[in-house]
Amino acid sequence: MSILPTISAAPVLEQSPSVSSARRRPAATSAVRLAASFVLLASSAFLLLSSDSDTLSSGSASGSGRYLGGRDPLLTNLADLSGTKSAAETIERAKNPPSAGAGAGDEGAKAEGGEESEEHAAETVTPLYWHIYKAGGTSVKSVLTFCLDLTVASNFGVMKGHDLDTEIGVMQAGGHSYVNVDTISWPGIDRAAELGLAESSLADVVVSPPIHNAVNKIFSPSHRAMLFTVFRHPIDRLVSQYYYLQEASWESTYNPDIAKETLGEYAKKYNNRLTRQFVGKDVPMKPLTESDLELAKEVVRTRMIVGLMTDVEGAVHRFVKYFGWERPDGDADRYDACMIEQFNPKEKEHGVAMDGNRHKHPKLEKGTAEWEEVAKENDYDLSLYRYIVEVYEEQGRTMFKEDKKSLGETAATVS
Repeated sequence: MSILPTISAAPVLEQSPSVSSARRRPAATSAVRLAASFVLLASSAFLLLSSDSDTLSSGSASGSGRYLGGRDPLLTNLADLSGTKSAAETIERAKNPPSAGAGAGDEGAKAEGGEESEEHAAETVTPLYWHIYKAGGTSVKSVLTFCLDLTVASNFGVMKGHDLDTEIGVMQAGGHSYVNVDTISWPGIDRAAELGLAESSLADVVVSPPIHNAVNKIFSPSHRAMLFTVFRHPIDRLVSQYYYLQEASWESTYNPDIAKETLGEYAKKYNNRLTRQFVGKDVPMKPLTESDLELAKEVVRTRMIVGLMTDVEGAVHRFVKYFGWERPDGDADRYDACMIEQFNPKEKEHGVAMDGNRHKHPKLEKGTAEWEEVAKENDYDLSLYRYIVEVYEEQGRTMFKEDKKSLGETAATVS
């Protein structure tokens, strides 16, 4: 059974009388899934790409301050996953922390020495997928929605006027369920927090790209998130973004002027994006410090399930196992077919399984002057990524009992 609470009493916002309000539905046809996938991709493209551009430069990552003792929300609002082997175990520990000195509603819990306790009891814990741009995120979202039939909070739930809803609920579209919030854009995140997304327990999984802002605004020590994502080598990800945005005329963020910049110039403008997104220094751009890098590493080590794009299908299997997500309605054949559809081995680029937003482009060769120029601008990200791969290997051994030969990229191969 799913580890997540049922929502049978929640308001269901039907798009038409013909759409069932049941939480688990019969599988949609392939045509319907493909149509819904196209709409989902098209509707989210502008907001997702904007999170990696200058269009949000007027925003603030300061957040609502819903965390303890002035500590970073990544440490207080994310559940500690270290040492656990399942989300059920994490939820139990979060709700009943051994050192909590007070109830979940009392933020005055004290640890030894009079400091506020890090072990603040949580009331709810929700899986949170960090959608890192150009890192296989579209495929992962498709699996969550179409293969697993989870109730998803992203931005699809605000279609058809549901962005004007004054109460949080679940809407139906294409045979799937979405919470009527937008967790992709910054204004949408503010609205999701105001409607009480985390408190509602309506979402089986929340999807968001501006991770620091989402963790700060939507979640709190009483209503935490369990973070998971797929990482891509930072230079490969940046190169993919560079070529994609200058050629993707179908996107709202299409910018052919990027072609006037060298890759090195572009890398300088968008340097160390991974580390910046971790610590909330991406919008607006602020100088990074070694303390920022150490915070990001601590979050990777203790508060997230790590996946790598070099083994994105294996990462998805880890997520399914950890969160206890069953194949919908026991339909193993449909689930397997859906997974094959998302991770077709024939659709690979540079040995990496690509998602529905794939785009072929020249590969930047290691050891070239251009590679070194880009690497120099992304020193924090490269250091962080090497650590991420180490954690990926460690989680494979300790949490998922995988043979080392079955792992993808290894720390020894990262440069």
